[in-house]
Amino acid sequence: MGNNLRLSDPERALAAALVFIVSSVVVANADPMPSTSPILTNPDVAIDQELLISNANPYSLRRVLEAGATFYTTPFTAADAHGEGLDGPRASQRKAIYPLFEKNGQLPNYLKLNGLGAQSCFECHHSIGSKHSLGLETPGTLIRKTGVTGGSSGSASNAFINANFPNPITEIVRNPPHVFGTGYTQQVALEMSYELTTRRELARMISKAMGVGGTYNIPDGKFTAKGQSFGSFSTSYTAANTWEDNVSEVTGVLGDLIVRPLQWKGIASSIRHFIRDATEFHFSIQAVEKFGTGPDSDLDKDDIYDELSVGNITAWTAFVGMTRPPTFEEPAAGSAAENGFKIFKGTADSVKPLIAANAKATMMCAQCHTPTQKLQQPVLHIENPTIPTPPADDDIASQMAYRNLPDEPSLPSLINPLPPNEHSLNKRIQRLIDTDLDSYITANGVPADEFEFETAVQEIVSEAVTQGLDGDYKISLSSPGSLQKVPSDSLPAYLFPRLPTSDDGTVNVPLFSDLRMHNMGQGLSDSVGQGVDVSGQKVSPSLFLSRPLWGVADTSPYLHDGRAFSLQEAIAMHKSTDSVANPVIEVFNALSASDQKDVITFLETLTLPEVPNARLFAAGGGDINGDDRPPSLFSYHPVLTNKEESRQIAKLQAQINELSKRPTLEQVQDARLNSIVMNAGKNNTATLKFYIQESADLKTWTNQGSVEADFPLEAGKKFLRFALKKE
Repeated sequence: MGNNLRLSDPERALAAALVFIVSSVVVANADPMPSTSPILTNPDVAIDQELLISNANPYSLRRVLEAGATFYTTPFTAADAHGEGLDGPRASQRKAIYPLFEKNGQLPNYLKLNGLGAQSCFECHHSIGSKHSLGLETPGTLIRKTGVTGGSSGSASNAFINANFPNPITEIVRNPPHVFGTGYTQQVALEMSYELTTRRELARMISKAMGVGGTYNIPDGKFTAKGQSFGSFSTSYTAANTWEDNVSEVTGVLGDLIVRPLQWKGIASSIRHFIRDATEFHFSIQAVEKFGTGPDSDLDKDDIYDELSVGNITAWTAFVGMTRPPTFEEPAAGSAAENGFKIFKGTADSVKPLIAANAKATMMCAQCHTPTQKLQQPVLHIENPTIPTPPADDDIASQMAYRNLPDEPSLPSLINPLPPNEHSLNKRIQRLIDTDLDSYITANGVPADEFEFETAVQEIVSEAVTQGLDGDYKISLSSPGSLQKVPSDSLPAYLFPRLPTSDDGTVNVPLFSDLRMHNMGQGLSDSVGQGVDVSGQKVSPSLFLSRPLWGVADTSPYLHDGRAFSLQEAIAMHKSTDSVANPVIEVFNALSASDQKDVITFLETLTLPEVPNARLFAAGGGDINGDDRPPSLFSYHPVLTNKEESRQIAKLQAQINELSKRPTLEQVQDARLNSIVMNAGKNNTATLKFYIQESADLKTWTNQGSVEADFPLEAGKKFLRFALKKE
């Protein structure tokens, strides 16, 4: 890298130095951890849930986040209970992959076509795109962006979900999405669930006030959450505090009115729910909060139980939920990106005549990809789950059945549902009904008109979002560490930057999604439906969640299975029989080539965030910031804080400023050419004497005289240059 630094170009030197800082993480002389050492039970890493949520919590927020980052990035082995036993639930499927098992007796813990295809989350969530860099000399070249943990992945990392493998070979294929900003996404969806269920409960209260047989209807356009319509809802009071709800006209959400923001079809309602299922599906590491404790919980038959503790999943969830969010800035006025954004929203002059003739395309892409969602309470809630008691039964199918409906597959799937009464979001909603809604009705009575109805919704939800469940571990999304009373600049750099907070404490989250499910037509449809994290609910094959587009520029390939290699292909594939996107795509196809290109230009501004920088560890154990602390187990994570970043940049800038005062390499070489060294004599002077000689043949020279001069030298090193001038 030194050959690329030109001292005559301080800006280039600074850029190259900074590139080196942010992209290099060198771990020094740390004792390597043996590949067989368990990480989940390492006392220096593991988190005890009871201690974490106690008043005497010994864990700093940084300690929790670093543990979660370790679980996310570390490849697990059999020492961490990775894999199933020889007769585990997927044994027959593994034997189909390895038909020589009967001869050689070896049955590897690898399947891929129904999980068991990875050792860590990082394997499939590790790409955040490329960029041009100031440190590169060749125009147009790219380098990979830094801070990749939590990114998406290429189609080579696709997940295959098929409890019926090997017949058929595949059913559901999923491309790994990025997880940046997931904490914001979870909490936006939670507030939407609160609003929908509050509307349902108020409708029930009104119908009850009418008496048996009383029916109350919330029409289309009024059954909303965060201003977005979810169709219409009606309910009839039968008797004894029971109702018959009509959800046949509800759209964008399943009948339980829980908005599930995670995964391509919206199958998981919280980060925690997804992690506890994904660890079983991909690693066969089984969570005690899902399978219980003790020998009877060893459902994968590897002779290991209590494999993944509640506290470790809390730390895992904290790390994923607090990854830095993608940010959004309005495109510059008059730019191609600005025109593309206007077309995206249906407000550009060039698109208005086209959508005037097509009412279903009025808002263009923004009909589903809503640019921003307002989050009322920017606090991540991580639930404290109950631990089930598994049946004492040696039969795997019957043991698995206690986590599934009888008609659902007994083999592990990407999501294995909980009974509704065990689901944490249902518990949150029940708390809202029993406390917030009941208190409001007691104080104000049943709403008598639409105005009172809307007032009740807003007041009840506003109170509910500030509450939580007993045992919740909470982290501020806007100011990490504030709830734990630690400064933000003491926390890992991969949390930053955060989204700005409005004056009223709310946050505008640039999700570019309405978090609703839509019929994407036969072209994108799965071959089967997919279950969610509550038993009795399933998403039909053609329904998909509006994929949040924040970061979309850096997440190719596109669509749920990675079939589209470019944004242009992804847009085109939205059009197929029965797809709700057909009207929008028809308008898009009618645009000029220039306007279509501007839409792509806008989408390419929606990038994933880099980590601010990373700490460099020196060979002696300290780092370039003068920190002499020895590297720890977590030293490979980007941990340079904002304060340290500013100090390091200032230090580098000072060095560059000093270098810029010195001569360039070319100047030094020129000065040394035919140079002489003069030593100071008496009185700190140097004497220069010129001899004048004459020659007729350039061989023999005759002295013609001399010129002598004394030069006073000031203190310190000086450079003198002499030149002959023709008069």
